[in-house]
Amino acid sequence: MPKIKTNQSGIKSEIKRLMSRNEFIIGAGTIIVILVGLILSAKYLNQQLSQNVKIPTTIPQASPSPTQNMKPNNLSTTSSFIHVVVGTNDSYYTITTKYCGSGKFYKFVADINGNTPLYEGGNIKVSCSF
Repeated sequence: MPKIKTNQSGIKSEIKRLMSRNEFIIGAGTIIVILVGLILSAKYLNQQLSQNVKIPTTIPQASPSPTQNMKPNNLSTTSSFIHVVVGTNDSYYTITTKYCGSGKFYKFVADINGNTPLYEGGNIKVSCSF
């Protein structure tokens, strides 16, 4: 490490010498390029966000899903059957989860219906007790 002179003219000449080195010039240029890039990116993102973001004035209320309206009350405590229309991508597991609150009855419900494959629009019997 070079010795730095303590007098004013010595300090100025040492700073000039260090600033003229290639490493300093490359480092300072890199920092300037990065800062300019960050500033331009921030301006662009701010402009895009201000154009595309629409803030709702009211918060929409969640409406109950159709399955919540169709779910029988206390089905899991009764021994009766209900008839259910099979929906898209339904399985015995998803149907028992929907109507019984758990998928643990899926084998029982499949047995009740003769283990037949499920088709959209088909009808099956569901019971949530053994």
